[in-house]
Amino acid sequence: IGLGELELLTDGASVSGASADTSFPALAVASDSVSVALLVESTDSGGGLSASVSRDGGASWSAATLTASPVSGGLLLLQGDADVSGQPAGNDMMLRVSAASGVSATFISGALA
Repeated sequence: IGLGELELLTDGASVSGASADTSFPALAVASDSVSVALLVESTDSGGGLSASVSRDGGASWSAATLTASPVSGGLLLLQGDADVSGQPAGNDMMLRVSAASGVSATFISGALA
């Protein structure tokens, strides 16, 4: 996923052993698959962080399968896809990021495409 293709979601949000939802207006109705990219600062290798996507304002959620890649300065790039084909059609996109107990992260930026 090239970062030039993605829509910026958030800057500086934090999550620690809980969930944090971020909603934003979609530019277009989501197709059957949504790509997720998160740039985070965390002491975790990425395994304790997960993401889910909703295209109907949070009424239903689909988990994204994330892969973590370390980048410079202790940052992690988390990338993956979520299958939203089972959700009702909509353009009220939401991203939910969760951290396992004992894991904390600060989000530098995130995007859906």
